[in-house]
Amino acid sequence: MAYRILLVDDEHQLRRMVGEILEQEGYAVLLAADCAQGETLFCREQPDAVLLDVMLPDGDGFTLFEALRRFTDAPVLFLTARGEDADRLRGLGLGADDYMVKPFLPQELLLRVTNILRRYYKDAPVTVQLADSTIDFERAEVVKDGEHLPLTA
Repeated sequence: MAYRILLVDDEHQLRRMVGEILEQEGYAVLLAADCAQGETLFCREQPDAVLLDVMLPDGDGFTLFEALRRFTDAPVLFLTARGEDADRLRGLGLGADDYMVKPFLPQELLLRVTNILRRYYKDAPVTVQLADSTIDFERAEVVKDGEHLPLTA
């Protein structure tokens, strides 16, 4: 099962490009253009990681990050044009796993995402069998009698 990555960025071309790069590496990608879409998709799909822009049309990525942190500790990589020291320090200080400045090398992005996921999920079992139910931590669901039941945060 592929890791699911949520990309929140208002630049359509960048979303498409990064989405294609990640999908070619086997990741499932969810795309959002603003904070509201990002938060909705995150709550509904519970992705394994988030790539988050700072400058969004309906708010900023720092605020969205803080909102997401209230109910998840999924890894987050800021991917933004804001490369000033204060912004990088703020993002990392809030608890982000990494901070990349645009423009970036696609291979570097892939390496950073892969490393974050490898570190974060290294010891987590993918599935656990309990009686007649299977808990799938990667998909965040329980499968019982063929029925898929989502797990909540």
